[in-house]
Amino acid sequence: MMGLHRAFVIGPATVVLCTAACVHVTDRVAGTESLIVSVSDSVPAADGATLVQVMITLNKDPSDPRGIVSLNTTAGSFADSGHAQPSSITLIADTSGSALALLRAPHDTGVAILTALSNGEARRTTVHFVEAFPESIEIELPRSAVPDTLGGPVTIIASLIRAYGTPSTGREVVFSANTQSDTGPPAGQFGIVPRSDSLGRLMVNYFPGPAAPETVFVVAKTLKATGDSVAAQARLILTP
Repeated sequence: MMGLHRAFVIGPATVVLCTAACVHVTDRVAGTESLIVSVSDSVPAADGATLVQVMITLNKDPSDPRGIVSLNTTAGSFADSGHAQPSSITLIADTSGSALALLRAPHDTGVAILTALSNGEARRTTVHFVEAFPESIEIELPRSAVPDTLGGPVTIIASLIRAYGTPSTGREVVFSANTQSDTGPPAGQFGIVPRSDSLGRLMVNYFPGPAAPETVFVVAKTLKATGDSVAAQARLILTP
């Protein structure tokens, strides 16, 4: 339900939870409201680099000098977790009852369920990692290629690039090969084109064919966040 607000009182303070204006909604698993989990961004890009702040607030007993919190996630990884599994981290709250963890975005889109456990109580919240689109594309070609007598194959590598992080995995790239820039007649054909990997790269085989000209222009296109296409072009020299 969009725009819904709920207010409740914890001690002297009133806390407002909402599903639209706020960036966090905590789901109470057990106990009273003495454990609160919030995040700095609930819909970050799945670019493998963005760090989301996960903030823990404990309304603990003042006589207890510290509070220990175990934090787990179903997607992404905690920076400097110190655990063999970076999906878990142990935090120690300061004297004010606050603790902070950094959740690194994965390369895959999806929902991360964050669960905080402290002193027998649990809270959870969610982070929705959305697609990180490429901003540019590059083509890697051999300086010159010598196709076999059947006219191929030649391996071509495309790299999808973002200013920060890498594009999400599974991006689609469309290839074409022409005799004159990107407007000339087609030349040869491509094998099965895979989706991009976690590094934003993919490799495809190009088959020029026995009648291919000495110079072929290879074009690779993909979509940006705006829905417009971004393209790169490279010249491939075929040596008979």
